[in-house]
Amino acid sequence: MTAAQASFLEVDGQPVPVWFHAPAEVDANSTSLSRMGVLMCPAWGREEASSHGPWRTWAQALAQAGYPAMRLDYPGEGDAWGAAEEASQLSLWVRAALVAVDHLVARTGVKHVCIMGLRWGAVVAWQAARQHPRVSTLLAVAPVVRGRTYVRELAALQAASSGEDEALARAGCFQSGGFVLQAQEVSRWSAIDLLGDSKPGSQAGEGAAIHLGALQRVMVLDREDLPAADKWIDALQSCGVTTDCQRVPGYADIMADPHHASLPAAWVQASLRCLQSALQAPACDEVGMDDAAAVDLAGPAVQAELSWAPCTAQAQDQVHEPTLERGPPAVLCERFVQWPDTPAVGVMTQLAGAVGPASGKAILLLNAGSTHHIGPNRLWVELARNWAAQGHLVLRVDLAGLGESAPRPACPPNQTYPHAAVDDVRSVVAWLSKQPKVRHITAGGLCAGGYHALAAVRAGVPLQAIFMVNPLVFLDAEGMDLGETSGVAEHEAQSAMSSYKQALLNPAKWRKLLGGQVRVGVLAQVLQRRGHALLRGCWREVTRAVGMPLRADLARVFRDAMEAGVTVHLFFAAADPGLPLLQEELGSMMSRLARRPEWHCTVLPSGDHVFTRWSDRMHLLHAVQSTVPGPIVR
Repeated sequence: MTAAQASFLEVDGQPVPVWFHAPAEVDANSTSLSRMGVLMCPAWGREEASSHGPWRTWAQALAQAGYPAMRLDYPGEGDAWGAAEEASQLSLWVRAALVAVDHLVARTGVKHVCIMGLRWGAVVAWQAARQHPRVSTLLAVAPVVRGRTYVRELAALQAASSGEDEALARAGCFQSGGFVLQAQEVSRWSAIDLLGDSKPGSQAGEGAAIHLGALQRVMVLDREDLPAADKWIDALQSCGVTTDCQRVPGYADIMADPHHASLPAAWVQASLRCLQSALQAPACDEVGMDDAAAVDLAGPAVQAELSWAPCTAQAQDQVHEPTLERGPPAVLCERFVQWPDTPAVGVMTQLAGAVGPASGKAILLLNAGSTHHIGPNRLWVELARNWAAQGHLVLRVDLAGLGESAPRPACPPNQTYPHAAVDDVRSVVAWLSKQPKVRHITAGGLCAGGYHALAAVRAGVPLQAIFMVNPLVFLDAEGMDLGETSGVAEHEAQSAMSSYKQALLNPAKWRKLLGGQVRVGVLAQVLQRRGHALLRGCWREVTRAVGMPLRADLARVFRDAMEAGVTVHLFFAAADPGLPLLQEELGSMMSRLARRPEWHCTVLPSGDHVFTRWSDRMHLLHAVQSTVPGPIVR
């Protein structure tokens, strides 16, 4: 799998990124490609974060089959400009899709375009497909048919994950699974109804009667377990639209957690059948748009300037809810970066026109688990642009095999703890150290990202500071694949044990246990894990007391790092299992490390593992930003 070619398009005066996958059998700059190109509109929010890897794999599969494919980031989402609460608007997303179609046609010379949309992306695709003269085919994947039903699902997800966020509600915003929309936009989404759109003379979700434009075929790949598009297909057929609907198994694999997510071959094969049938249709022999009408683009831009208003939302302390506020906008420059000695790719952000960071400081943000370089709930985008507005140079990186990067030869993709992660970090840090004015480099991330930063220091990579947010493992995790773990993991056992302690005095819990309603096998695994952990902790304390060296001594790793001049910042949500795991690993050494000026450990009073609630995320954002302080050096 090769890395896609990234570029920026201009939508309403601001940059929107696209990722182009050229067919394997021709050069990327050739204009003699397939007669049909595919624009891919992603899902939204938590579904997009989960399906990002499968969606990219799908684009690569289409390209290998001969179809030039282009993936789009919506304004206010992914790597695009704008904060979600300001730029996430369906009408703006549709305009971005139309601009992307123009770009795809100009770049490849295709005569026809299929817009392919996943979940809410199918709504974007449906509205854009009817407005562009080159779009002859729509391919809707597990489409959202009724907006009202979808919004209820989003609200249920938020209630199940972290509850209502009062700060966002006061600001007139809506959150689901860590992603934010304007409340007014949610109302517009609720009014969307593809079924109503597809009835002659009816009004669409935004007030327009049905209009197909050049659109000739609507293909649907629906989930086999819970199909939702049958009535929409029936309505389209009653209007004389050529349709095809296939029910495909394995949808849950696409929407699993990022480290588990995969693309079943059945979905790729079904999409290729749809595209082939569209190409064989007689109407595809006609040209839907004059060649002279195509947008003339000299070539894809490799960097873009964007206006970014840094988030100033913070409470007087970590307990009170923050307010949604943004400071004066700064003009930033972002560009995509690749290196010759590593498959890793990155997005670099700094002040526009700057030659190196004005502060002399560079920050490297690493993958949080298998989540791509936007970070959990787009946190790395917000953090990187806020830091850049202060004069720092920030690089958000996808390690080899994660996000937008290709895996190393003979290595599987989507490994959370790849063996060569330190090599990737070493290559990127070496490149950063050669950039003008860079004198201080910080690396870090959430969970696995923090682990890789510590592993890099342990391997001698020249860093001046690291930060670790909610790490769950600390040493020797290379090769561990969260997608293949069996049984109860150490952090799961720690969380379960905390729940068991709280249940000891609860009679209802005892009745469930005695009534056989508790999974005794899991309980036994948890107790076994925790028993082993306690024994290991006692052994470490005894070994340290008698002066014997430990094979893997986390306290020594931290001590050696700080003696080498590395500042260590740790951040934990109070309820996250990483903190007690760290305390067990360090034992009595933790209080000694805490006395060193290079050691900083911050416990945030609330938050889940990835800080899903916006309020918790803002507290974390403010805390992490303080790890790279100091006035801008002019």
